[in-house]
Amino acid sequence: GHVYRVDAAGVRTQVTMTAIASANGLRFGADGGLYVLSYTTGIVHRLTVTAGRESERSTFGRVSGSPDGLMFDARGRLYITGNGSGELLRLEADGTGPTILRLGLSAAANLEFGTGALRCDDLYLATGNGLVRYEMADAPGPDLPWHR
Repeated sequence: GHVYRVDAAGVRTQVTMTAIASANGLRFGADGGLYVLSYTTGIVHRLTVTAGRESERSTFGRVSGSPDGLMFDARGRLYITGNGSGELLRLEADGTGPTILRLGLSAAANLEFGTGALRCDDLYLATGNGLVRYEMADAPGPDLPWHR
């Protein structure tokens, strides 16, 4: 139920001040916040991290379906896989939604935007049936080193 930071020497430090129910999936947003999913409650928590520790926590949004993976696009929208529901969901940059983008995904887990030879404005999802491509074509992934 906690998030930990592991430094280059392998030292583990607890980041969260209190537990997050079945913490799963995390991603830093362009705003510097650390976004953490709760697999059991569907809450997307936004943590402010100061000097390596949580200094503030708020609810960014809520989804259903045992959320697993998450990824932001360049417009600040957050994509979330519903592991139990088999859905690909999207929360808008202000946390409103969710919008269901795709159904019928088996054990939807992690997701990432394409890079290199793969289209950078398409999402690729790891599922129980293999890799699934979701064609978006309206926004690329965030500006991250591995997307360049």
